[in-house]
Amino acid sequence: MKKQMKIFILIVLFSVLSFSILFAGQREYQLNDTAEVVKTALDYADGFYSGDAVRMERALHPDFNKVSPMKVSETGNTILYYSTFSGLIEMSRAKSGLLDEDKRKIKVIVLKIDGDIAFVKINTAMFNDYLEMVKISEHWKIINVLWTDGADSPRKKSSSDFNPEIEKDAIILAVTDLYEGIFTGDASRLDRSLHTEYNGASISKMTKNSVIITKDGFSLLREVAQSKMRLLEKDKWNLKIDILDIMDGLAAVEVNLPSSLSYYQLAKMDGKWKIINGVKKI
Repeated sequence: MKKQMKIFILIVLFSVLSFSILFAGQREYQLNDTAEVVKTALDYADGFYSGDAVRMERALHPDFNKVSPMKVSETGNTILYYSTFSGLIEMSRAKSGLLDEDKRKIKVIVLKIDGDIAFVKINTAMFNDYLEMVKISEHWKIINVLWTDGADSPRKKSSSDFNPEIEKDAIILAVTDLYEGIFTGDASRLDRSLHTEYNGASISKMTKNSVIITKDGFSLLREVAQSKMRLLEKDKWNLKIDILDIMDGLAAVEVNLPSSLSYYQLAKMDGKWKIINGVKKI
């Protein structure tokens, strides 16, 4: 426990120092949230490795979506493998991921906190994840996860031929295709950018600071584009795309528009970058 607590404190201090520099104008707010975001990430990862179902359930939002690209050896195609809210809790309770503390190699990196949304990268021995979190009633909950195998996983394949720098243009293009497809009414561009199992979550604040989450998917966004209901002249797009992180065939991206702020998780599947999960503030 002492060793675990030391690791936790070091991670929190690292994140706190980083965010005190980036968000000096909102220092107290960001420092508090950074610590809570890290705590949620550790409940998720450490809860699984320690077989603690209570910690795992505390970390997850009931509407959460967790996927990983998996290659099917018989066909050579890549599919999305899903984990469920109840499945992760019960797997933790059954101690199916049990691993000694000194072998877990947990590292948490807070990539972005913006109001009630956080984007986190977590590297561990057996899995590497991008976590999208939302703040519900002062508690941070994981809403979307995109993951791949960690360095010590027996399924881990070499990524020596994967160069993040080379992939940046293709990642930006995939996200650009999504928005330009909607703004120009060209649905074929969404076919190129969105995975057909895309999962989007929109965060809306209600009265008394309560939060509701609505969902959208590939068919809805494609229909919006095809119906041309969101046509917009190019000089009004003001589209700003920033890559937050790239790792092992996955990417984390922020998209800033005058009307909304969105975060996306992408995966390179069968040679093409596809948007898998998203979370948006309305």
